[in-house]
Order: sequence, then C-alpha cells, then structure tokens
Amino acid sequence: ETLSFSYYLLYQSLVRFQHLNHPDYYNILLKQQQQDDYKDETNESINFYQQYENDKVSSCQYFPDPTLYLTIKSSQNFKCPEWPKESNTPIIMIGPGTGVAPFIGFLQQKKHLLNILEDENNNNNKHTWTDDCYLFFGCRQRSLDYLYYDELQQYFDDNLVKLITAFSRETDQVVYVQDKLLEHEKEIYPLLVNQHAKIYICGDAKGMAKGVMNSLHEILIKNEQITKKEALTKTASWMKEKRIVMDIWS
Repeated sequence: ETLSFSYYLLYQSLVRFQHLNHPDYYNILLKQQQQDDYKDETNESINFYQQYENDKVSSCQYFPDPTLYLTIKSSQNFKCPEWPKESNTPIIMIGPGTGVAPFIGFLQQKKHLLNILEDENNNNNKHTWTDDCYLFFGCRQRSLDYLYYDELQQYFDDNLVKLITAFSRETDQVVYVQDKLLEHEKEIYPLLVNQHAKIYICGDAKGMAKGVMNSLHEILIKNEQITKKEALTKTASWMKEKRIVMDIWS
C-alpha cells in the first residue's frame, strides 16, 4: 500500500520541528485495497521527527543530511464514517490547508464502496446513499497551495462531494472556511438539527477550529433563537456524542 499525502504536507511537517523529543502527529491516509475484502486504513496518523546533533534547529536553515523517522499510530477518535452503515448520515468535513489530507482518504473509501455497491445493485441488492456530503476546503490562493486539486475536482464532478472553497488571499476581503460555513447556513442547519449530521474538523486549532465552532454557534443562535451559553451546551453534547470530531494542532 502507498502513502497518499502531499509532499507539501511533508515539507510543512519537517520545517516546524524545534525539539528532538517533541514529535507531532498528522492525520494522513493510505490508499485502500481495491478488492472486496477492503480494509479501512484511512484513519492512521503519522509521526515525523528528525535526529540532529543539537537539540534545537532553526526552520530557516538548510538541514544537514537529516534522518527522517516515520511511525504509524492509529487514530482513536478521528475515524472515517462507518460506511455503508452510516450512508444516510450527512457528513460535513472541514479541512483547510494540510487538514484536507484525511478527507481525501474518506472520499477514496466512499468511491471504492460505491463501486462495490453498484455491482451489488446490479444484482438487485439496492442501497441508498445520502447526497449530503460536504467538504469545506481553504487555502491562500488556488494557484499556489490548492492541495489535491485534481483529485478533489474529480470527486466533485462525480457527485461524491459538495466542494466549498475559500481562498483567503484572492480578494480584498479575507475569507476563511468558517465564513463559508456561515454563507451556507441554510443548507447546513437542517442537516445538523434534523438529520444528525457528523462534523469532522481537521487543521489549525487556534484560528480555524475556534472560528468554525464560533460559526456553528452563530448558526444555532440565529436559527433557534437561543443564547450563546445554550449554543455552547448543544455543541458540547454533540462532541460528547462524537457528532463533532476534531484532529487539530497549534
């Protein structure tokens, strides 16, 4: 099996490290086996760390002959939806920048399973699958750091996902995924309260994840006429029920 994550992700991972004994984990994806005994391995995490003579290295320097160690660690909470069991549950994926990586795995799995189900349907074994599968992706400029562009566009063209993008540096007004979430509140709100949609958030903790949660609270406050405290209580219960799942870092 082959790792299917961007070299950009690898580069960004390497230059961030400051300490020899301080590993960071990133969600990645592994391409699934293209056979009926498919094994889900899209929810693994990878640990990058480097070994140098000094404990600290500067990300502004060229690293002299670094040794790269990779270790695989299973993710306990951030897992792909239980398709096809949850095929009627709406999915809202929010992953700007390198946070999109695990969602490529989600969509690879969905495409693979749909191909299997299509064969079964031809044998009069009917299945249903919701069309409500959203991916909110953001980057600075589509020509600069739009990761997985070709693959995401293909999934969109194949109606596997509703792709909503935010390019923060292409217009005078800075736009992030949390802003796009508010723009699409008329679509998102009914999925949250009526169809028990699951929300996956992957990426930056300080800015993006906090902003996304604020947007969810705004949507609830506006549509249900409740207080901020009540909105916080509701999203906290969703997190406890694992309807909101995060893989975030700072």
